[in-house]
Amino acid sequence: MVKSADNGSVSVAPFLKKCYDMVDDDSTDSIISWGQNIDSFVVWDPTQFCV
Repeated sequence: MVKSADNGSVSVAPFLKKCYDMVDDDSTDSIISWGQNIDSFVVWDPTQFCV
């Protein structure tokens, strides 16, 4: 979830930030990575993703 603060800044929910960082990190590609068209992501190892 993205929220706009009164001062105009944007706040992103921690879960979304962490998910994006994991998907965008090449070292976690065996767990989670961008989909073929880079408009989605794939969780390759759900057990490790939940840890």
